[in-house]
Amino acid sequence: MLWTFVAPLLLAGAKGALPDDANSTCFLQEQHRSRILARQPDYGHPSWIQSCKSIYLDVGSNKGVQIRKLFEPELYPNAPVLPLFTKTFGNATERCKPAAESSICALGFEPNPQHQDRLKKLAAAYQNYGWHVHFYFMAASTEEGQVSFTGNGGGADLGAHLTLMQWEDVVVRAIDIASFISSLPAGSVKLMKLDIEGEEFNVVDRLAEAGAVCKDVVQAAILEVHNVTSITTWANTSRWGGREPSADGLASFLQGQPCEHGAMDMLSQDDEQYFDDVNEDFGSANSCRNDAPPQAVTAAA
Repeated sequence: MLWTFVAPLLLAGAKGALPDDANSTCFLQEQHRSRILARQPDYGHPSWIQSCKSIYLDVGSNKGVQIRKLFEPELYPNAPVLPLFTKTFGNATERCKPAAESSICALGFEPNPQHQDRLKKLAAAYQNYGWHVHFYFMAASTEEGQVSFTGNGGGADLGAHLTLMQWEDVVVRAIDIASFISSLPAGSVKLMKLDIEGEEFNVVDRLAEAGAVCKDVVQAAILEVHNVTSITTWANTSRWGGREPSADGLASFLQGQPCEHGAMDMLSQDDEQYFDDVNEDFGSANSCRNDAPPQAVTAAA
């Protein structure tokens, strides 16, 4: 079954241009972040969220395979993302330590209802090892609201899209991803994967508006760029400056942002290996695991 998102037009119309002066722009972005913090909605964060110092933010988790690669890399030999995980979060013997020692957390977004049971089991199993993993069953978007998650037959895992077509709707919550990031401990997002099937231009535009594409907010991002015919009408055309809706255009856009310490690194790492996963024995390849099974813990999912 092929699933799609169905969303209203978000941020309709181009907003006015920000001031040209970089200092004025940074000041406006700081004001915007302060306003976001003052009116943040409840995301249902786990109780341990403030202890996270190194977050992997997996936007578009699907079955959770990428998060398994972070904690159980032995199951996924030669997966392209593994060297990046090692560079960002340390080697496997460091990542497998309980979060109380490593301060590593993995947060995933996945609105597809078909994956919820599996992802809940994955998070619960990982918490038994002291790993801080949590999934938000919401759609990452440019503003708070609701979208309709829609299927039309075929393979459910082939993609997730924000479209204007509508049938067999399942309503899910959409959240402003910039606001969500600002609700996390400052500077904790070391790596974000953004795989949202064509909505990456709108979402990155929203992150830029909020000043969240700077390295001190999100250190690096894996951006899967999909083919679109044009920058959509609700993107701020003055910020995009006529750039093409392509990987090069996106990279140029990020580098043009007024960030004191530089823009987040844009990484083109398309790792679709092991898409169907290798098993559902979550935690079986824990490098730190003793022969004894893990003890159950009572932690927020």
